[in-house]
Amino acid sequence: RLAESYAMGVRAFNDPNAGIVYPSYGVHFEKQNPNSFIIFADTNNNNQYNGNQEKVEEFILSKATIADLCVETDSSPPGRCGLGDIDIVYARPDPIITIKSQGGNVSDGAAIIESFGKRSSIIFWISNQVYVKKI
Repeated sequence: RLAESYAMGVRAFNDPNAGIVYPSYGVHFEKQNPNSFIIFADTNNNNQYNGNQEKVEEFILSKATIADLCVETDSSPPGRCGLGDIDIVYARPDPIITIKSQGGNVSDGAAIIESFGKRSSIIFWISNQVYVKKI
């Protein structure tokens, strides 16, 4: 919800190339970094994270890890898991989000989080629904 708040609140971002801009904001999950996720400014409007020049903040998961990344598990069961990344981007003025994985658009995604041997799925839809379900 922090990325959504930044986008809808028209938060400024200091782009190293363009100066002060007012971009869309997103969340980046990456399988190679299971202990963190990134809030980013989508400065080039491609709806995906493009590295440190777009990084706003990195959140470290101290008591949980990202066990898997999946897409379309709810809209087209069983969906696809084992993906390398998922980007969720919030653009104003619409509350609709864009979800990309491996460069392609998808309708829903999930980050499977494991903590103390228990798993939960953080599910997000392009309709802006976000919820957590135990699995």
